[in-house]
Amino acid sequence: MGNGIIAYINESGSYFDFDKNTPERVFHVFMLGLLVGLREKYDISSNKESGLGRYDIIFVPKNKKQNGILLEFKIAKTAKELLNKASEALTQIKDRQYVQVFEQQEIKNVLAIGMAFYGKKMELVHEIIKINEGYLP
Repeated sequence: MGNGIIAYINESGSYFDFDKNTPERVFHVFMLGLLVGLREKYDISSNKESGLGRYDIIFVPKNKKQNGILLEFKIAKTAKELLNKASEALTQIKDRQYVQVFEQQEIKNVLAIGMAFYGKKMELVHEIIKINEGYLP
């Protein structure tokens, strides 16, 4: 996922589209546009409340046996900060219990992805969260 997004940003975007001052909402909308083709397999929603906060983007599979997907975005102030910011986004998913929305939908596993952007650079970290193993309090 990460390499494809980076390649797409590099090939199609200008430095003026994605510079070091690009706000998170620009990447958020950019990602929503990239993901529109997945609507047949997933119900995709953005910026809704779950757990103790508001997630960036979720994919609730229409086939309940498939993994759910949750994306959380951060903006880094430097390229060196990308991995730390991506890890921070993943930690936020877990600490704020965003996966509760999947428990309500009887989804058993969630691919949680923390993504960080700095201009045309991106880093991501991910983890499978198994809801049926007592993840949620």
